[in-house]
Amino acid sequence: MKERLTLLLLLYFTLNFSQAFLVGLIADKNINKKKLVYTNEEGKYLIYLPTVHVGKKEYYDSIKKEVDSLRKEGFIVAYESIIFEINKDDFEINAKKARKIVGYNIANINDNNIQSLPKEYSTKNYLLQNNDRVGIVNTDYNVDMTLHNLIEKYELKYGAISLSQCDLQTPLSAKYLCKEKKKLPKYYFTDELRNSEALAKISLLQNKNIIFLYGKGHKFMLHSGFLNNGYELISGKL
Repeated sequence: MKERLTLLLLLYFTLNFSQAFLVGLIADKNINKKKLVYTNEEGKYLIYLPTVHVGKKEYYDSIKKEVDSLRKEGFIVAYESIIFEINKDDFEINAKKARKIVGYNIANINDNNIQSLPKEYSTKNYLLQNNDRVGIVNTDYNVDMTLHNLIEKYELKYGAISLSQCDLQTPLSAKYLCKEKKKLPKYYFTDELRNSEALAKISLLQNKNIIFLYGKGHKFMLHSGFLNNGYELISGKL
């Protein structure tokens, strides 16, 4: 009976965690303890900052401080950010296809355009990551893919993405409520394609010192890729 009561209480508290508390558990406070430092045979450094996309101001300040400091030391800055090409004729259709894969709109999201995102993205006192907050400037190296190429390669593997009337009629800025009996696989879209692209582009910069900002959910695949490209981890823990 006691064990059953304990289990029920645990279930109750698990189901009733506030969004703010859950975000607080997974959000990092400072990037310094998370960074991974690699070096290669040429003696060049790759400093990987495994970022999260929702955090408090002080978290992003810690990233910007690191980026600004290393930039002054001659490091180049590489980062992830899907390239949306909003002026292309197929932008809206591709953005809606991406939304169907991921479950919410990912195109051109900012602090004033978060209605379509999961609730944790609008938790009080937490901010969305953007280039300004982490110190990225226009001349830095975006090692990500275009949305057009992502969708094109995804459909080559899984076939054409069919959009329902709900998909087509729901604006990108609105909450996404369209339901499907079978969800589309998303790892290939969110991780595999983009990680491979990033690693290929980073490999072309190995004669330079690099500070690399990329989501921490990708770090194990990236770590493996760094090792394959001749880097050795000399500081930090996965």
